Parts: sequence; C-alpha cells; structure tokens
Amino acid sequence: MSVEEKVRKIRRSKILYSVLLIVVSVVGLGFFYVSTTYQMEFSKGTKINGIDVSGMTVDEAEKKLDSSAKNYQITLKFREEKTETISGKDIDFAYVNQYNVQEILDEQNGITWFWERDDKDYQVEGKYSLSKLQDIVKKLPELDKKNMIRPKDASPVYESGTFAVAPEVPGTTMKIKTAVSYVETALKESKDSLDMEEAYQSPEVLSDDEALNNQILKLNDLVGVSITYNLPDGSKEVLSGTQLVKWLVKDKNGNYVKKKSVWDKHMKKYVSKLAKKVNTIGKPRKFKTSAGKEITLVASPYYGWKIDEEKELEKLSKELKKRQDVEREPVYSMKEAAPSTNNYGFGKTYCEVDLGKQHLWVYVKGKKKLETDVVSGKNDPKHKTPAGAFTAYDKRQNKILRGDRRPNGRYEYETKVSYWIRLTPTGVGLHDAAWRPRFGGNIWVAGGSHGCINLPAGAAAQIYQLISNGDPIIVYY
Repeated sequence: MSVEEKVRKIRRSKILYSVLLIVVSVVGLGFFYVSTTYQMEFSKGTKINGIDVSGMTVDEAEKKLDSSAKNYQITLKFREEKTETISGKDIDFAYVNQYNVQEILDEQNGITWFWERDDKDYQVEGKYSLSKLQDIVKKLPELDKKNMIRPKDASPVYESGTFAVAPEVPGTTMKIKTAVSYVETALKESKDSLDMEEAYQSPEVLSDDEALNNQILKLNDLVGVSITYNLPDGSKEVLSGTQLVKWLVKDKNGNYVKKKSVWDKHMKKYVSKLAKKVNTIGKPRKFKTSAGKEITLVASPYYGWKIDEEKELEKLSKELKKRQDVEREPVYSMKEAAPSTNNYGFGKTYCEVDLGKQHLWVYVKGKKKLETDVVSGKNDPKHKTPAGAFTAYDKRQNKILRGDRRPNGRYEYETKVSYWIRLTPTGVGLHDAAWRPRFGGNIWVAGGSHGCINLPAGAAAQIYQLISNGDPIIVYY
C-alpha cells in the first residue's frame, strides 16, 4: 500500500469516528432529555383514580384531579335493578393530600422509560363530609325500613298433595351500618359505582339445604297416606295428607315436626268428628208406614249407626304408622240393617208396630208375611211402651219374665212365655200372651202390659221364625 493510500484510509476512519461520535452524542442528549422530561411529567398510560394523566406535570395532574373531584359522583346499585347516585358536591368530596401525586411521579423511572410503559392506575384517597354522607345514605328509599322486604328461608310447603321446597326469598332488607360502611370505603377509593349486594341480609336456609331436603322426604313419607272410609249413605270420607299436614306443628325454626301429643289430639278429634257425621243412633229418623205415610220416628238409643270411637282410634293409629293406603268402613259398635238409601236404613226385612192402631206387620225381603193385632204397655208413665227404632236381639224360647223384686224378695210377677224377642235392656220385648183372650182395640189403655208388646200365641211363633237377631223393629204411635 502506498503512502498516499494510507493517508486516505486514515482520513476515512477519522470521518467515520466523528460521525459515530456525533450520532451517539445526539442520541445520548435525546435520551437524557426524554429521561429528564419523564422525571417532570407522567409517562404514557399513567392513570390516577382512573383519570389519564399521561404527559402531565404534577401541577397539571392535580388540577385535573381537582376538576374531577368537583364533578365526582358514585352510583349505588341495589336489588331489583334500582340505582341511586350520590354527588360529590353534596358531600364535599375532594382528594386528600395532593403530595401523593408528586410521590407517584417520583416513583416513575426516568431511565427505563424506553422499554417500560407505566400503564398503572394509581389511587389517591378521597375525603368527604361523613355527616352529610350518612344523612344522605340513611334517607335513601332502599334503606328505609318501611320499604324493606324481609328475607325468607327456604321451607317445606304442602301443595297438590305433597311436600315440596318453597324457595328462599332474598328480600330487600339491608344492614344499614354495613351499607354506610361500604359506601364510605368506596368513596375513599374514589369508585364511581358500588354494588350493594353484600350489604343485604340473606336467608339462612337455601333451597339446596341438605337438612331441608331430608325433612321433605320424611314429611312426604309421614303424610303420604290416605284412609278412605265407605260411609252408610254411599259416600266416601278420605283422610289424606291435606288434613294430616295440619296435625303437624312447626318448631322455632319453622320446620314441620310430628309431636305425638298434638298428633294424637288431632286424630282423636278427627274420629270424633267422623262419628258425629256418621252416627244416627239417638236421632229422629224417617219411616214409611204400611199405610204409605212417611213419618218421623222419635229419637231412639237402640237402633242406628254408631262408631266405636275407641276401637276406631286404635285401628286408625296403626294404619297411619304403617303408612299404607286403606279403604274400609269405620269400626262400628252398632249398625243399621241397610244403607240409609234402602228404606231409610231399615232394609226390606223388619217388624212394624203401630201402637196407635195396636197392630203389627212383618216384612221379609220386601213382602208382607204376617200381620196381627197386639196389646202394648198400659197407658201410664211407668208401663207405656216406648216408641222408636229398635233391633231384635236376645231371642229365646220358654223364657220366664219377672217384674220388679219386692222387699220380701219375691217378684212382682213371674210369667213363662214360649217366644221372646228383646227390644231394650230394660226388659221391653215381643212375646206371646196366651192368657189374653183378645188383642187390638183400646185394651192397652187400661189393661195393657207392663211395657212389652203382647202377641197371640200363633203369631208369636211365626214372628219368632221370621225375625232374626239384628232385624229392625219399628214402633210408633
């Protein structure tokens, strides 16, 4: 290489180094300038309380925050899509110690600005008049106790013959102190909206509560049974869950439970009510006479339907414990010969006695088989034959009838009869009276019996064969 070429190469190197030095100096000065700027201004993406302060100085940022504070408002979100807005002006809202803004800028790194973006939302605390805030919040309609709906726990409900879960009701009752506290915290953080859901009182028992759903299963097992009674008039009485659920009680938590004393009391009351509905014993009743006339028989304790309440109660209790559907008639201590729709409950086989006419008829399966004159009890308070409906029972042959026992131990009378059909426990019945030459007419008025219905011997024998124990005997004047 010649000397001239070496000189040219040296010159080119010096020029290149000079250019490079100039570039580095310019870049360095630029970087220094920008770094110095970012120590005085907020970097791109910087926010304070949600307000963009990119490129602003502390003074500019503070002015913007002051302006924002004057226009600040917070929206409170309540249930049922209701909202309330509180204005910053109404509560003297402002930002606390603005030196906090300078501290935010001081945290900004002027050296790493080139490869770092701030993209941060810094918070400075807000201040306000607590008394004004509390006054405003407490006057909100959502915090007025008169407008609040209490929350309601999920609970058992009886619908359409079965227990189910009635869903909880959230209600709108708010915990006022909690609500105010939440708003205070949101204001300090300068939030522009606040969901008030956490300030509501909530139901304690929800629909998916395990204990509640187990209770539903037990309740349905308990009342999911029906007892169907077939009644004398052809109707049916059904004891079902609709009534059984009323026999349960609610505990202090509102849960249905079976309390034995209450359950048994309701069961006894139910049986008693059923008896009052069904029993005809001791009640006046209709009857159609042989003459075709409809009459009302006097009340009689000797014929009719009568539920044996004690035995019915015992039977019902066992059936409910087994929890099986049952259809049956009640447990009776007395029954009529036929349903009430069949000849007023007397059926087609019965004995009819008209004491006014002193005449008797016997019907078997609806056909008249016999009629005869009779003599009834003497027409005085002691001996007059009672009227009403009776049941034939205690049929006997060759029975000795006795009167009252006298002080000397002897009976007022002792008479042997060939055929005897009892009507009452006090000794009134039908029997033959072979000692009487005549029957019918007005003999009974002065020469009647001690209360029994006297029959001609031949008629008595036939009646004894035609009438069975349990057949009705209808007696009227």
